[in-house]
This record gives sequence, structure tokens and C-alpha cells, in this order.
Amino acid sequence: MTANLATNDPNFSSTSGTPFAFRDGESFNGGIARFAADNWHERMIEITNVAGLEFGHRPSASAAEPDRLAALADFMRVDVSELIARARPHHGESYGAGGHRMFNGIILPTALVESRIRRFAPASLMQPDGNHHRALWDLRLLPVCTETGQILLDRCQNAICDGGQVCWVITSGVEYCEHCMADLRNSQSPTVGPELLAALQPVADLFTTARRSEAVARLPISLSVDDGQLAADLLVALMPVIAPSLRHNMQRLHLVDPLQVSAVTAQAWHLMEGWPHRFLDLVRTRMEARDKRHDDGNLGRTTHFFWRLSDSASPALRAVIAEVRDALDLDGPAGASIAARTYRIKEAAKVIGIGTQQIAELRRAKALTAIVALRTARSELLFDRAEIHRLKQEISLRMGFDSVSSRLGIAHEGVEQLVDVGILDLLDHPFHIARYGVHQTTRASFDKLTANLTAGQSTVLKGERIRITQAMKAVGGRFKPWGPAIEALLDRKVAYMVDDEKGPLVHRIHIPAKDAPLIAALIFTPATPPRLVPATMMSKNDAANLLNIGDRQANELFMDVQTQKGCREKTLAVADVLAMARNSIAVAEMAARRGIATQTAYADAVKSGIESHGLAGFCRVAAETKFGLRS
Repeated sequence: MTANLATNDPNFSSTSGTPFAFRDGESFNGGIARFAADNWHERMIEITNVAGLEFGHRPSASAAEPDRLAALADFMRVDVSELIARARPHHGESYGAGGHRMFNGIILPTALVESRIRRFAPASLMQPDGNHHRALWDLRLLPVCTETGQILLDRCQNAICDGGQVCWVITSGVEYCEHCMADLRNSQSPTVGPELLAALQPVADLFTTARRSEAVARLPISLSVDDGQLAADLLVALMPVIAPSLRHNMQRLHLVDPLQVSAVTAQAWHLMEGWPHRFLDLVRTRMEARDKRHDDGNLGRTTHFFWRLSDSASPALRAVIAEVRDALDLDGPAGASIAARTYRIKEAAKVIGIGTQQIAELRRAKALTAIVALRTARSELLFDRAEIHRLKQEISLRMGFDSVSSRLGIAHEGVEQLVDVGILDLLDHPFHIARYGVHQTTRASFDKLTANLTAGQSTVLKGERIRITQAMKAVGGRFKPWGPAIEALLDRKVAYMVDDEKGPLVHRIHIPAKDAPLIAALIFTPATPPRLVPATMMSKNDAANLLNIGDRQANELFMDVQTQKGCREKTLAVADVLAMARNSIAVAEMAARRGIATQTAYADAVKSGIESHGLAGFCRVAAETKFGLRS
């Protein structure tokens, strides 16, 4: 077939009669193929032979020399700049899989640029004016179409088509299979989730000339140089660090699971947006999970990244990595500074008085700060010296919530309330909850509380008096408001006296009987934001207190939950016990709220036909309704 067309001007399409023009975002091969199809050329080589191509099975001229592109542009009657902007010329002296090519002004390893296979997204081809091949579909870093989120295909799904991958040989239209002419727009391809698609968009922008500045603007200043080239280099270098399995597959990225490639590409960009801190968090996490002492926990890819870059790595990339490496290198310029502010594991363990295995486990649980350090291609995790000394002091001052609970005689959630209202201190370092399994306060704040309660009591109480714990039995369906109650005592809003009997302090506090309703009406409202995260599990003793039942009843009620004798282990879900409390009302609560004896309260409930809930008491709604207790 010759180059003579239906009109005498090859600038015009024989099908539309309008001058040919590249579309926004269209690929080099896609534009040539569309031009050929519009002008009834059956094979791309019939167009690209103008640029010196000779072999029909590899007809792409995207890597042709500028003078050859000029000849092709002249034949197509388009501005040569349109072809040059979309071309994929070789860069440097190396060719083939080990070489580099330009992609929209960015230098990339040749293996990351698709030139032979025609990848496509059916939904994108289906869009109005969408029947053209996008340049980004040639980027193997993005196996997903960022317009529709579809995973890119490279094969026809027609059941009778056995032609294999779709290439650029036959130019029947980019929306048709070159083997069987089936409409590729009817193909089915899954889509990635909206979060992953959004995470990939900045990468797509980086490799799109018109949007590159928007992508680069999202990066730290140190990475926003070279008009995106440094960003692209770092992105590619980070991928095998994130996924060591890609170490030997970067040359064959098109054969890797597209979801994995997409996720790794997105994560690499995420690390770059928070460079270098997010990257160091990744390094630290991998090292914390390592099996060998000086291994990087990453199959050597982190070490390779820091010390063994490819010879082809750009000076800018080397400089960025060297800046991070030097800040971590114990033998480098920052070595003395690192040593002065860190401890090795044996030193740290000795200071706070625990074993090296224990402190390593706490570090892995992120209860201790891990500082990444390097030494002659080896990786180390060090401890923050200031943090270790802070913990040494706090350990000497600590007092566990369970101990406070026992000494005061209130439930664990009551201690949480005392912290939240500011009566007790909180040692909020994550080390304490990880090490001891329960929050810690300070002995000094506990001693201050007990001293203030003792000093603030009245010398005499007029009229009938009751224990404050008895007044709390009138509180049901919710936590006892111990925080507000003790605040009221300390602020002398409620008079009280502490007797001299033995036992927990709160159990020895008496208040006027007339003030019992004031105590029961108190409501605990957590601070904004709350000072601590409440426990999600509770002991059987605390459950008994919440439900207003005895310890023996609680043991029978929760007998399916095994605990050792005398153990205060928190084995019950707080949410489940609260739900039970909202559903059931104990006899003790009914008696306290009605001001009658427990025997009378029980008898009245039975006589009134209130539904029994066994050991938990009776139906709360029915009882409150019957006896006028609903507020």
C-alpha cells in the first residue's frame, strides 16, 4: 500500500475529513495507530517506515532519531514537536533492558517503559472521545488506568481469539483486537479501590508533563528539584526496599501482580511525601522484626539502598540518600552526636532494670523509641538516652491503677475517672501500659489524695449517716461516678467523715443520708480530649460492683469465664457488662433507690410480676416503670 490517501493531503483523515491531531495524553504509538486507521493503513509499519523502521513485528518509531521523527511529522502533516513530546528516545550509551529511555521528559530504566504491548482499559476506551491510547498506559509503574481505576489489560477476551497479547502491528483502531477484530471495549477488568486510586494519582501527575509541577509541589523541598527527575529516581529506588521480592523483578515489572505493583508504587510516593521520616519509620519497623542482630530485616534491600546504589544512579539521588545515611552513620560525621544521645540495648536495659529480651520486646511493641543507626553497612537499633532516664525516674515513682483501686476500694474505672478529672497523675508513656499491663499513676499524687481526704473531713455529721459506698448502690446501668463524687468531697460540697476502722479508704467514708441522692445523681463526663483510653476489659469484682451484686453472685453469673482463686484478672468485656447493667437491675439498687430493705425490694418485684433476670436481678425497664424510678 502506498502513502496516497483518499484525498491528496495526508493531513486529512479519510474517515472524518478533518486534519489529524494528537489528543491530550495520547501516546506516541497510539497517535500513529489512530492516524493509520483513519487513513486506511492496515499495518503501522506502513507509516513508521517513513522514520526508517523496517520490521513489521516491531513497528514503533517512538525511539527514532529527531531527523527521522521530522520525516514522520512531515508525512503526517503535524508539528514535529507533537511527536518529540511523546517519543521514548534512548538516553545514555546503554541500550536494551539495562539502558534508559525518556518518558515525558523523565529518564527511566528501559524496562519500566512499555513499547511493544498495547495495554488498555476498556472503560476508558468506552468514554466519549476516549478511543485513544493513553501515554500513561505505557508506564509499567502504573498497571492501573488512573482515569477509571481499571487494571490494564493486554489481551483480548474473545473466547475464540488465540492471538495472544495485543500489540501495535495491525492498525484497525486501538479499540479493536488486532488478531480477531473483537471490540476491546467489551472486555472486563477489575478496578482498584478509591483510596489506592487516589494514592496513585500524584505518580500519574509526576509522569504527565502538564501536571508534573503539581506532583512535585507535594514533596519536601529536598526532593522537588530537577523538574521531577529526582522524584522519579527515588520512587524507583524505593520500590525494592518496600517490597524486597521486586529486587529481581524490576526488569519484569509487567509480569508482577498489578495490585502489588500499584500498592508498592503508591507506598513509595507516600514515603516521599514524608521524606525522610516516613522512610525511616519503614526501616525501623523492618529492623524491629529482624531475626539476626545486625540484619536490616529487609532481605538486605535497606542496606543496598544506603550503601550499594547502582552505578547509573544520578548524583542528585546519591546526594539525597547520602544525606540521610550520614545522619545515621555511627562512623560518620554525626557519630559522636548519635552516641551521646543513645544507648545500646544492654546499657538501656541496665538503666531501667529489666532484661535485654524484655526491652527488645517492648521496643518491638513500639513502647520504646527505636533510633535507627548504621555502621559499615550494618544496621542497629538504639534507644533514646533521655527517654530511658525519664522512664527510670517514673518507674521509681509509679503506682498501678489496680493498687490504687484496691487501696481506695473503688473499681478500676473509678481510678480512671480520678485521673481524667485531674485528681491523680497519669504516667502516659506507652512503656508503662506495655510493661505492666495497666495504667500507672504516681505514688505522690495518691498520697496527696488520701491526705486531702483525711484532712478535709468534718469533725461531726448531723443526722443519720451512711457509707458513701451504700449511696453508690443507687447508681445502676452506668459506671459509678467516683471521679465527680470524690471531687465533691474534696471541694466540700458534701460533708463527710472517715472512720478509724481497717479497710479501703473510700469504704470508711460516711456522708449524711440526706446527701445520698446528690451522690447518686452525679454523672461523670470525660474530659475533651480524655486524658487516657479507658480499659475495655474488667475483673469479676469490678463487674459485681457495676451490677450492684455480691462477689458470690458474680462468680456464679460469670462462671463460664475461668479465673484463678483470688485473681483480679480482667476477663470480662466492659461493653458486655455495661449492656447487662442497662438491661438488669439488682435488688440492692432497687432497695437503695426506694429507701427500703433489700428483702422488701425483692418481695415487691416478685409480687409485681417483674421478669426475673436470675443472678443479675430483674428487668430494669419493667422495674423502673413499676416503681416510678425512671428519670
